Amino acid sequence: MRTLPQAPTRPNDADAWQRYTTLEYKLKVVTPIMGGGAEAGQPEKGFAVRPSAIRGHLRFWWRRMYGRAGTTEEVRNSENAIFGSTEAPSKLVIEVIGAPATAMRNEGDGFGFGRSSPEGYAFFPAQANRAQGTPSKPLTKEGFDFSVRLRLPAVAPQEQIQEQITQVQNAFFAWVYFGGVGARTRRGMGSLEVISAGQFPTMQKIMELMELAEIVIMTTNQASQNALQAWRQSLDVYKGFRQQRRLGQERNRPGRSFWPEPETIRDLTGRRGRGHQPLPGQRGFPRAVLGLPIVFHFINRERGEDDPGATTLSPVRQDGKEGRMASPVITKAIKIGDTWFAGVIFLRDQADRNIQVQLQDGNNTYNSQQCGSIIRGVPNYPDDDAIQAFKKYLIARNYSEVR
Repeated sequence: MRTLPQAPTRPNDADAWQRYTTLEYKLKVVTPIMGGGAEAGQPEKGFAVRPSAIRGHLRFWWRRMYGRAGTTEEVRNSENAIFGSTEAPSKLVIEVIGAPATAMRNEGDGFGFGRSSPEGYAFFPAQANRAQGTPSKPLTKEGFDFSVRLRLPAVAPQEQIQEQITQVQNAFFAWVYFGGVGARTRRGMGSLEVISAGQFPTMQKIMELMELAEIVIMTTNQASQNALQAWRQSLDVYKGFRQQRRLGQERNRPGRSFWPEPETIRDLTGRRGRGHQPLPGQRGFPRAVLGLPIVFHFINRERGEDDPGATTLSPVRQDGKEGRMASPVITKAIKIGDTWFAGVIFLRDQADRNIQVQLQDGNNTYNSQQCGSIIRGVPNYPDDDAIQAFKKYLIARNYSEVR
């Protein structure tokens, strides 16, 4: 008869976590999550928040806070000491407690926000496109909480350990205050609220540490009832700025855009629908500094007129290939004290006003020289680029800078 092997003894390293410094915080998701899983645009089966995703966010915000504190080599060594590199694994251990698969928002009526709502400006990639035959993608419903546990090994000199702990904590709260979970966080999706007790850095303290990154936060002077209302207001003001239009000749049908991009595309492609005579003014793509790529659709083309088809404006990388440029503008609900406000955050050093662009129209490509200015041509603000103009637009609507 075969005998059972002897059970292993207690591991010698059973108390390994005692040699780690541990930080734990409880968070609440206050706006819907788009995506968040390993597959783009889809939630993860079994849990809504992945530790690997949090690690990427923390690394991004760490770079914004400490990426200029020293020479390139010094910054790289400091970053690798916490987050790891291709040669060495990360020392930072991240655990998510809770955050199981939660309820999904019903996709009907704009996921419950209403059709053509400001919120739709944030989650439009999740909406079904009948013309292209693409189904909708699920949105994870807000309102659930979870905890995040951060661990760093206490094996380095005490002074170095404390500095790394402080940097990780600050990056974590920069992510909590200014970022979120999943996709489209720069439009306020997956926003978070701290609900754990105890001491943690305030938003104002994190802002002080973000001085090197030149972050600017503007909020409306009017408080919101809750996070969802504040989120809606922040999206509404951004949508209003980006989609300024003339009055239409028919009810419920907007007029032509005040922005120069549609006329620029018509001039470049030589296509122009009936009733769209050339308009005077600057030609160019001033909204490029707000993030790329931008896809332009001409509704009259879908009605059989000779307007241009779908065209895409993209940044051109140094190797000549198309790329992406994340928006330097974040719109989200911001909690100051116990009150929610509609907030707009400007990451000033990320706005690239010297970027080279190209416009793709089917098989035709137009370079930066052909595309015209990406600075001039903002409606009502002829001497400003889109970033400067948007700040003035906000001030005119009772927004002010948070200090």
